[in-house]
Amino acid sequence: MANIRRRLVAFTVGALTVVVLHLIEVRMWQTWFGGAYDAWFMNDPNAGAFMIGGLFVVGMIAGGFYLPGPSMAFGAWIAMDWLLFWGPGGPGNLFPIVMVVGAVLVVIACWPATLIGKELRGLVTRPHATH
Repeated sequence: MANIRRRLVAFTVGALTVVVLHLIEVRMWQTWFGGAYDAWFMNDPNAGAFMIGGLFVVGMIAGGFYLPGPSMAFGAWIAMDWLLFWGPGGPGNLFPIVMVVGAVLVVIACWPATLIGKELRGLVTRPHATH
């Protein structure tokens, strides 16, 4: 039961991270990213770096709490797809490609980050040998 709960928490963390980062991007789209296209993290390289970097940082924190990276990535991907389909610009013609590329990006951001966070937590909590 605890394992299912941990997966659900990781899924929720991933989904909420994408939504919050997207809302920040929408709010700052003109100022930070020039606003030439619709507000979407794959429409600007800097917006993509902001999203992936944010997912990585949150993933490291989540890993410190031993949350599973695949569940976090899945939540982030589902939220990304939801925003893609229900956002103001709609999914567009290339949505299958966007979904696959987005999946790859969130997995690359979340999974290694949670592993790094788990290892960092282990380094901090391991007893140190005294000489």
